[in-house]
Amino acid sequence: MYFLLQKVILPNIDLCTEEQLYFRTQGGKYNYTSRNLLVPRHKVAYFDTFFNAFSIKKWKKYTTL
Repeated sequence: MYFLLQKVILPNIDLCTEEQLYFRTQGGKYNYTSRNLLVPRHKVAYFDTFFNAFSIKKWKKYTTL
């Protein structure tokens, strides 16, 4: 069984385009038109950022997971 814990937020050209606030990648490219993040094979995307940080404290407080 799988649980969706959190959706990621991606940059929006009308809001904020500072990609490091949303994600970090090793050679990845973000397409603002299609809102897709393309990450090369065997590379990594990190989402422990300002907009996408996963707060374990809040999850423990507000959920039963």
